[in-house]
Amino acid sequence: MSRWPGESGVRNNFIGDGMFNIDCEVMKDFSPGESQKVEFSRQMFNTTNSMRYDVCGAQPSLTSDSSRFGRYVGGLATPRFMRFAVRFSF
Repeated sequence: MSRWPGESGVRNNFIGDGMFNIDCEVMKDFSPGESQKVEFSRQMFNTTNSMRYDVCGAQPSLTSDSSRFGRYVGGLATPRFMRFAVRFSF
């Protein structure tokens, strides 16, 4: 069995927690008049504010600084983000 360059060895030596994200939205609308509608909505992205670290940044490297060995330097998830909107239709 012949191997091509780059096909030898084990891939993905470090396995992390993976991605975890919960988004939610709460919406309420009402009609102040016959042809009018007001809608309030609130959206939350990454509701639980869970942090998943990038395990690839903790891998050893010959060119990187040895003081960073085994430390997480980046994350895979964005911080919690909330948005509030009001929409008026007529």
